[in-house]
Amino acid sequence: MQWTAQSPFAGTAVDAYTLYEVAPSSYVLGSAVANPTSNTQDLSVLNVTNNQTPYYVVQARQRAWGVTSISNEVAYLQKAQILLAKAFTPNGDAHNNTFYVQGRFIQSFRMWIYDRWGNLVAVVPNPHYTANPTLGWDGTNQGKVVAPGAYSYRVEVLDDTGNTLVQEGSVTVLY
Repeated sequence: MQWTAQSPFAGTAVDAYTLYEVAPSSYVLGSAVANPTSNTQDLSVLNVTNNQTPYYVVQARQRAWGVTSISNEVAYLQKAQILLAKAFTPNGDAHNNTFYVQGRFIQSFRMWIYDRWGNLVAVVPNPHYTANPTLGWDGTNQGKVVAPGAYSYRVEVLDDTGNTLVQEGSVTVLY
C-alpha cells in the first residue's frame, strides 16, 4: 500500500503514520497494525487478520499542533491458500489416514480422485469447510481399499470472497 506523502496540514510536515485495520465503512479504528516510517507499507507481511478482505486506514499525525488526519479506507484482498499433501497412509493407524485440503479463506471444496488410467476413483464434496476441515479422501474406491501408488486429483475451492480456485496434482497412497 502506498499513499501520498503530501501533508494534510497546512504548512507543516507529517511527523508519523499509523496503519489501522477498520471495519468496512465504519472508520472505527481497530488496533494499530504498523507504524510505517515512510508513505508505504507492504500489507502481505502483516498477517494480522483471519478476514480475507481486511480494510485499512492510514492516520497521519502532526505532533506540534496535536492534530491527526485519517485517510479513506482501502480493501486488501488476501489470496486464499490451498495446501495438499504429496502422500498419505490410509492404513487405519489414526495417523495421516485421509487426503484432505488445508488452507486459509476456504468456504467449500470439491475433490475428484483418478487412478493412473484416468478412471474416477472418488468424489469428495465438502460444502462446509470450516465445520469439517479434515473431510477428504479415505483411500477407498466404492468401499474397497485402493492399491498403493500415485493418483491424480483435481480440487475446486470456493474462497471466502466467492472466487473459485483450481488445483491439480498427484498424491501417493502408501501402506
